[in-house]
Amino acid sequence: MRRERVCAGSTEKGMLMANQRKDSRFLTSGRRRSSSGILLLAACFSLLSQSTEANAQTAAVNISFQPASFPLQTGYKGDFGQTFGARGNGYSYGWNVSHTSRTFGYSALPGWEKTWGAAWSLIRMLPGQPTRWEIAVTNGNYEVTILAAGYRCQGQLQQIAAEGVLVVNGVAGWDYDTYVGGTQVVAVHDGRLTVTNGPTAAENCIDYIQIRPR
Repeated sequence: MRRERVCAGSTEKGMLMANQRKDSRFLTSGRRRSSSGILLLAACFSLLSQSTEANAQTAAVNISFQPASFPLQTGYKGDFGQTFGARGNGYSYGWNVSHTSRTFGYSALPGWEKTWGAAWSLIRMLPGQPTRWEIAVTNGNYEVTILAAGYRCQGQLQQIAAEGVLVVNGVAGWDYDTYVGGTQVVAVHDGRLTVTNGPTAAENCIDYIQIRPR
């Protein structure tokens, strides 16, 4: 009887240990499946994020600098002076310091804003080298066109650089000849195309920027 009890006890103990091993394998397998699921989910989100950014970053884009209430010219996306971030239009761009209080727009020909509005609006860049505007792009070469000045900045020196290359460098005229513009090819190496003040500009008034991958 003692042997039977011992055997029964051993059998019960063996069954308990076997069940524990099964439970352990199940829990370990469950943890593995859970970890695999989390990793797979993270990878999916990463791929979706990268795909969305890639589509945005490699496309040509036109940005108009203007008040949020000003009509947006057809073919342009608006920059209203906010700090850098996702704009909800497939692109991430903005300023290192808020410029929302430095926007300006006027209608030279009311009703034609959607045709010419990008040249009738602007943002007055804060003076100094620390001021910068950036847009997230893939690394590579870009043809950058910038228009500056306009009604608000007549007679002022306009110097605006992209990736350290002067794109705009000239004095705005008066009356109807108030604009200064330029085009340069620049190279981006850090995932952001950066626009800054030139070395001797007192107050730049940026109207729009056009960016084309090369």
